[in-house]
Amino acid sequence: MSGNNSHPVPENEPQLQQLARKRMSWPLIVVAALFIIVPFLTWYTTWFGRDLSDEKITEYLSDEQKPRHVQHALAQIAERLDKKDGSARRWYPQIVALSKSNVVELRSNVAWLMGKDNQAEEFRAALKNLVQDKEPIVQRNAALSLVAFNDASGLQVLRSMLQPYTLTAPVEGAISSVLPVGTPAKVGMMLARVRDKNNQTTEVRSPVHG
Repeated sequence: MSGNNSHPVPENEPQLQQLARKRMSWPLIVVAALFIIVPFLTWYTTWFGRDLSDEKITEYLSDEQKPRHVQHALAQIAERLDKKDGSARRWYPQIVALSKSNVVELRSNVAWLMGKDNQAEEFRAALKNLVQDKEPIVQRNAALSLVAFNDASGLQVLRSMLQPYTLTAPVEGAISSVLPVGTPAKVGMMLARVRDKNNQTTEVRSPVHG
């Protein structure tokens, strides 16, 4: 027998393949998000319960010398965004400015917050910078928020969240104490102490939750 046994390729096959890839990525996103959501909700629901006036929110967002004030204001804005309250847009320039803060916790909180309005292109632009931040926790929050924009810029970071994290000690020396294996770690938790040849001790702290 002779002839061409190949079947014609459906015109919509590229779209079907793209849809399949998107569906396959959702489990990855859900699992990765759990690393961030639980610690964030602890911050969000525990620290700040007092309502702030619009004037206070504006004032607190500018008070980087008191990070708790900034975080309180961000929590209030997050509540408004959850309610689709358009009045929150007045603070978008301040939120974007905070994405360049020297305080890691503020960059991390802002990276999470910006995922709550996936129509704000100024947020998307800031997140694309934050996903390349030097701090892993900031990268991870930014990557998760970019998902809301259907932006794949953070895909590599999301995948890395499902892999073991290798932490290198900042100095050479002998470990004088270490956190027991299997202990849940939070950002900033001391994992070990390293004593160098000059008998100086350096603390090694976790840069991520895990």
